[in-house]
Amino acid sequence: MDSIDVSMSDIVDKPGADDINKTPDLEEESEEIVEEYTPDLLGSADLYDHAGDIYFRCGEVNRAVEFWQKALERKPEDPELIKAKIKHRKIIENAP
Repeated sequence: MDSIDVSMSDIVDKPGADDINKTPDLEEESEEIVEEYTPDLLGSADLYDHAGDIYFRCGEVNRAVEFWQKALERKPEDPELIKAKIKHRKIIENAP
């Protein structure tokens, strides 16, 4: 398979490239989604666990840990998995 050479200038110098570097207000956006699509899930452990995963993937590790802690407080199905995420400060697919 051929490799593709792409430099940062190929990305940054293109129209609309500034959009790549913009981080939306995740908290506000997530609250809007929760309010609109999942009113019956407010306060559920799964909701907080997934929100933590999203924050982690966006590079906001401290915020992710906060949400995983909230998930743990709400008695998740797999508390060991949530505890592992908090302890290691990263997404864990299977509890150790």
